[in-house]
Amino acid sequence: MKYPTILLIVTLAGVGIYYQQNSICWNPLTYDIGDFDVNFGITKDKFTSIIKEAETVWERDIGQDLFNYQPGTKFKVSLIFDERQELTIEGNQSKEEIEESRISYEAILSQYKLSEAVYRSDFRQYEFNLNIFQQQLDTYNNKVAELNNKGGATPKEYQGLEKDRKFMEDLKTRLDRDRATLNSAAARLNYLGDQVNELAQKLNIEVDVHNQVFGEAREFDQGEYINGKINIYQFDAISDLRLVIAHELGHALGLDHVENPKSIMYYLMEKQNLNNIALTQEDKKAFRQRCEFHVPKLRELFN
Repeated sequence: MKYPTILLIVTLAGVGIYYQQNSICWNPLTYDIGDFDVNFGITKDKFTSIIKEAETVWERDIGQDLFNYQPGTKFKVSLIFDERQELTIEGNQSKEEIEESRISYEAILSQYKLSEAVYRSDFRQYEFNLNIFQQQLDTYNNKVAELNNKGGATPKEYQGLEKDRKFMEDLKTRLDRDRATLNSAAARLNYLGDQVNELAQKLNIEVDVHNQVFGEAREFDQGEYINGKINIYQFDAISDLRLVIAHELGHALGLDHVENPKSIMYYLMEKQNLNNIALTQEDKKAFRQRCEFHVPKLRELFN
């Protein structure tokens, strides 16, 4: 007498489990907010609204009501602060430091380029004036040599030479002053150039360190779907959080990872469009295959 009873219990248990796993194909999965850590810097209402946005991604592209927020239900979505978010905070601080270095670098580089342009313009003018001075000096010296060969200059010629000599001296004084100004500008330019190089080196080091520590493509370990609940551990920004939740909701629907790097259900967060997340054909196919495979069997069991 026990054997039929045992067989009947096993059969009913199997059907019950089967129904629980696959009823979401036509009945919305209800969820509630579980643990919520304020250290993430968002409110519980904001967290709830982001979950709704993530569920809308699935419902919009599938064309079906898949999730419902229902306080008190067993399925929980939690926000849990641990070392992963601490690392994210460090990464964001690193980004801020890099941005500050970049701003400083670009400011000094801008000064350098402006100073260089002024220096080059002034240097060209100096070379032009120096060339004129050299030509006039040659003319003056030739006149002096010519008059000396003739035995000397007349008073009128001497006055003309004196006038030319004073003009040449004034021109040389201006050239000396311009040369000193150019040398000072060159020293300033070299100083700015050294600063540009130092800041560029500092910026490159900061970027390299950041990329080594924080720059790798991330597997979806920011969250997990386990034992009938979703735990979120880490996100960089709201758009990042929305994608993580959408990914874990996919697991809650019973979907595994797919191969398209742009898919929500791809195992890496890398090439998805965070600003406009949407299901790919691979995401839709995974859902369709899951439900098309199971629903007819369930209907057959209950008909």
